[in-house]
Amino acid sequence: MSCNHRLGHVALRVQDMERAKRFYLDLGLRLTWEAEDWCYVQWPTGEGIALLSPDYKAAGPHFAFHVQNRAEVDQV
Repeated sequence: MSCNHRLGHVALRVQDMERAKRFYLDLGLRLTWEAEDWCYVQWPTGEGIALLSPDYKAAGPHFAFHVQNRAEVDQV
């Protein structure tokens, strides 16, 4: 079976948003989105990390894959 997929992002719940942002930016990721309760830092290749504050309620910690089509997911 051959699937064309890649990791899209990982979402992490963090207690200290400013400290977490600083950590990932110091590793070389860039800030590409910032809201009051979450932000997104990203590698130049496109993969990223969503940093979720304790106040963020729309989703919990998770990871996401990018796939070519739904049939790939069904096949796995």
